[in-house]
Amino acid sequence: DDDPEAQLSYQPNKAGGEDKLVIADERSTVDASLPEEGFYVIECLGKNRILVDGMKIDQGKSIRIKSGSTIRISSYLLYFVLPLDATPKEHVVS
Repeated sequence: DDDPEAQLSYQPNKAGGEDKLVIADERSTVDASLPEEGFYVIECLGKNRILVDGMKIDQGKSIRIKSGSTIRISSYLLYFVLPLDATPKEHVVS
C-alpha cells in the first residue's frame, strides 16, 4: 500500500491537548492536520483485533476510515460506504 493515508491512525488526546495522526507501526509521530469537514474513526474495543484495509488494528487502537474502506471483524467483511449525494449538516448538541 503506497497510500500514505492508509498508514495513519487517529489518536485522540484525552488530556485535552491536540489530537494527532500516528503512523500505524507506532515508531514515529507525524504532525498532520485533521480534515476540517469531519471524518470517521473506528476503534477496536474487543480482545481480537480487526482489519481495516488490510491493516491490523489491536484492542484500544483506532484508525481513520474513508468511503470504500474494508473492515474485517472475525469472519465478517464489511464495506464502509458513504452516499455520493450526501451533504454535510451542522450537528448541534443541546
